[in-house]
Amino acid sequence: MSKIKKMLLGIGFMFALLIGTPVFAYAATLSTQTITGTPGDSVTVDLSYADQGSSVSALNFDLTYDASRLTFTSVTIGAAGTSASKIVSSNTVSSGLEKVIVYGINTTVIGDGVLLSATFTIKSAAADGSAVISIGGIVGSSPTAQAVPITPISGGVTVDGIAPTVIITEPLDGADVASGTVTVSGTVDDSTVAVVDVNGTAMNVP
Repeated sequence: MSKIKKMLLGIGFMFALLIGTPVFAYAATLSTQTITGTPGDSVTVDLSYADQGSSVSALNFDLTYDASRLTFTSVTIGAAGTSASKIVSSNTVSSGLEKVIVYGINTTVIGDGVLLSATFTIKSAAADGSAVISIGGIVGSSPTAQAVPITPISGGVTVDGIAPTVIITEPLDGADVASGTVTVSGTVDDSTVAVVDVNGTAMNVP
């Protein structure tokens, strides 16, 4: 067999391998924000979309939340949805479950960013802890009405209604301090506290 024939066969074999290899794109994601609130608060949780190379022009999903701690109020379209001229609507299926749909009278592809926001009220008797908000049954649609996979990422609201205990260990209570600069040290028994106010001065909690 001549060198030219061998070369052509080799090129043909490589081409067959290339066209026979499927190309996979990463699935788009819809991520639920995690925030902290206290009983009685109205809190807004953002749901952010990342296309990961996918083309989605509409989607619907089930929004499940902890009804023992949260009361659903409303959903509003976010910047990513507005940019694509989309609207959002929800329907209450049961306590703790909302059916949400994002759509538009167009086939414009949705870009990255906050797609929508869900507002809840933390119940006055809500126990401290994590009120999980999750996405299920999510279905995306392409501009040509083809199904597009979207990976949901859960979030929620951390309910924190117990005031932390702050103990100042330095300087000692009642101590006379002559210098103009005082080092204040102490402990906080709440891992969610990031800043403590000491006589009007904000101090970071490590």
